[in-house]
Amino acid sequence: MKKNLNPFVSIWRSPRETVRSVLVHKGFWVIAILSFFGAWASALFASLDAKNLQIDENATFTQPSLPMELASSIIGGIASVLIGGAFIALLYWGIGKLLFKGQGTYMDLYKGSMLSALPFYIALPFILAFLIIYPNEFYNIDLNFDGVAMFLYAAVVVLGLVGSVYAFVVTIVMISEIHKISKWKAFFTMFIPSFILFIVIMVIVVVLFMGLAAIGG
Repeated sequence: MKKNLNPFVSIWRSPRETVRSVLVHKGFWVIAILSFFGAWASALFASLDAKNLQIDENATFTQPSLPMELASSIIGGIASVLIGGAFIALLYWGIGKLLFKGQGTYMDLYKGSMLSALPFYIALPFILAFLIIYPNEFYNIDLNFDGVAMFLYAAVVVLGLVGSVYAFVVTIVMISEIHKISKWKAFFTMFIPSFILFIVIMVIVVVLFMGLAAIGG
């Protein structure tokens, strides 16, 4: 195993070797810092076209200031890495152990779950440039774009998609490597909690809408 792998580069070429190397040679907080850049990009990406993604289309959209957006996305990125990683690692650990006799420890899965966010970092420079140079267009993609804005928007969307797909790949490889199970078992270890979380979120949303409708009626 190569000790001095650069995760920002090797994650694309050798995800399994990168996971091994990082878990062996990097401490918890180093992995958290590395993963933060991807989580920060993901948090910023979630704010893209926020005006048109409002649940209530009639509500007045208040565009956040740049410092406010940066601060909230940084906090969101940190929470995603530390809190989100801790929660999802618990699910990966439990399901992998119970269903597939996985051998991974919770701490290794915690560090691996954080690392899964890393591929999003490729979109970060373009997201920041788009936000800083074209804040109005960033929050409302229905506005007219000039050539540079169109390029930045396209780069954000394409690289965000690439980061999402590769984060999926890295997650499966990570679970497979840490739990010492096949990739198919790793896929279901990832899919089952994701499906459960999706159902829980949908139930919460439906209940909230029903409650709001009852109040409004």
